[in-house]
Amino acid sequence: MEIEYTLSRTDYIEFQLFAATKSETIRKSRRKARSRLPIIYLILGTILLVLADKVFSILFYLIGVLWYLLYPTLSKKRYLRYYEKYADENFKNRFDTLIKVSFPDDQELIETVDLEGESKFKTSQIEKIFEINRFFYIKMKSGSHLIIPKYKIENIDKLREELTMISETKNLKLETNLEIDFSDN
Repeated sequence: MEIEYTLSRTDYIEFQLFAATKSETIRKSRRKARSRLPIIYLILGTILLVLADKVFSILFYLIGVLWYLLYPTLSKKRYLRYYEKYADENFKNRFDTLIKVSFPDDQELIETVDLEGESKFKTSQIEKIFEINRFFYIKMKSGSHLIIPKYKIENIDKLREELTMISETKNLKLETNLEIDFSDN
């Protein structure tokens, strides 16, 4: 099977957002950032309640709770801006360039041809295959990824079948979560 597609700026940004959701380091960092400031405000509010003014104490409690509740929205926007800049800086020469991917019948290699040249990935070096709403992401053991936009592929069922066969023959995990969609950012 052979497919051809291009990746837009948005595709690269969506991949970066997806990768961030899979990064344990980023998830820990977000949890800490979400709770650190509210804890400080709650401690200060308690000190003010005991030592001084109830009005300022309530204000500090309110700020702490609001921060905790609003942090997911604020951090989402911050991460989106960061990954937009990252994509513009690192992938700008790759936007909308043709990519050809072929899956030979023996299921031992995945061959890609793009602007930079030709690559061959041994299917034994695939760590995981992810399927989300608009993409397939093939993660290699080396940490690199192959991004395949489902919405730009004509015969998506045949591609899904090909990736399922690879995952079964290589005993790989095919992780499907069709609810993940970053396109509304």
